[in-house]
Amino acid sequence: MRRVRKGVDAQLAAQRALGHIEPVDTGLIAIARTLADALDDEWAAVDGSRFTVGALAGRLVPVLLELRGERRDVAEGFDLELAAIVAAIRDASRP
Repeated sequence: MRRVRKGVDAQLAAQRALGHIEPVDTGLIAIARTLADALDDEWAAVDGSRFTVGALAGRLVPVLLELRGERRDVAEGFDLELAAIVAAIRDASRP
């Protein structure tokens, strides 16, 4: 059973039907399908690692969100201010 790949393909088909997929999305689509296939392979493997399955799923979700036009890592409100402070500290010149 290729459960993850079927889910990815279903999302892509729905987005195409809505006109949400653009020619520039080809790379993200390839990444999503590759991750889905790797995830399915790892899950089905006799000695497959649950950790690896989780890690691959964690990498697939942001790609799917990006294809939907969403970003999971976008900070808002207080988080945005905190992110700005962290960036300022990180980028500050050092003696």
